[in-house]
Amino acid sequence: MLSGVLHNHPQITKYLRAHLVDWLMHVCHVLPKEDQTLPFVAISMMDRYFRNTRKMNCEGSQVQLTGLTGLFMASKYFEI
Repeated sequence: MLSGVLHNHPQITKYLRAHLVDWLMHVCHVLPKEDQTLPFVAISMMDRYFRNTRKMNCEGSQVQLTGLTGLFMASKYFEI
């Protein structure tokens, strides 16, 4: 995890992030893909987004949507 990722988002706990990472890994396991780096790129993009945004109120569903958006953007690198 990048340092200071959740510093600006106190409502996102490390346990919520861990659950999101586990969910992203499961989603990537189900997808028909050849490259194993897709979830790691998605998590990196999600962490960089959280680190570079200011404080905002995020609910659990919005955090999951952010992770899914990172997965979508990462998939464009690998053209799934």
